Amino acid sequence: MRKTDKKIDNQLRNLLTQICEVALQEIQGYKWVSHKVNYARFPESLVITCTFEDLYSAENAEQQGILLNLIQQKLRAANIELNNVRKQVFFTSQ
Repeated sequence: MRKTDKKIDNQLRNLLTQICEVALQEIQGYKWVSHKVNYARFPESLVITCTFEDLYSAENAEQQGILLNLIQQKLRAANIELNNVRKQVFFTSQ
C-alpha cells in the first residue's frame, strides 16, 4: 500500500467510525459499517456496507435514507464524492 493509500484508508476509517457512532445512536437495528476499496480507482471503487441486526431493519427505506444522507455528508465534508451513492452503499443483515 502506497503512502497516499494509507492516508486515504486512515481518513476513511475515521469517517466510517464517526458514521457508525451516529448510526448506533439514531438508527434502530443498526450494528456496524464496513468498506472495500481499490485505491487505484478511488473513490469510484469504494463500496460501503451497513449491517443491521435483522432484514426488516436493513430494508427499512427511511433508515436507509438517513444512512445514505449521513454517509454523503461525512464524505463530502472530507472532499470525497461518490458518483452514485445508491450503487456504492449496501444494506445487509446478520
